[in-house]
Amino acid sequence: MLRRVLFVSTLMLAGAFGFVNSAKADTTEKVIFTGGVTASCDVEVPTTATNTTTGTLIANAAKSELTTSTPAYVNVKCAGGSLSISDPLKTAGATDTTAKAVLTINSKTVASPAAPAGDGPKSLPLTAADTGDASINMTATVAAPATELAPDTYTYEVTVTATPGS
Repeated sequence: MLRRVLFVSTLMLAGAFGFVNSAKADTTEKVIFTGGVTASCDVEVPTTATNTTTGTLIANAAKSELTTSTPAYVNVKCAGGSLSISDPLKTAGATDTTAKAVLTINSKTVASPAAPAGDGPKSLPLTAADTGDASINMTATVAAPATELAPDTYTYEVTVTATPGS
């Protein structure tokens, strides 16, 4: 019986030290923070009061073409990204036309998909210097040869897209 008491006492004593040691053990845990800075591009209202987002078109003498008499403007903030523009979309006007647009920023141009290759690239890489007001000019030509533009008000929309770089 004494043996049994000594055996149980030894077990209890060993168990107590075992728990004490594990309770006092130092533990560490690492936490990780991640984050990044994403590139951003903005196309906004022009910064100069005389530059507006609405341009003006004028018909040629033969009434076969509308061309820009006053360009429209947007403010571009997109260093390291690229810029593209859509073909003009006619939203008002009686005669069917085909249209093209060209955007110019800091003497660099980007042309809409329908514009000939000589008008400029379809996408324009931008540098830090390529920010500020960009002018947009367009031309709309009657779709059917030897046809005049019918008297009407013609309205077109051009979408300017600035895409952040990677």
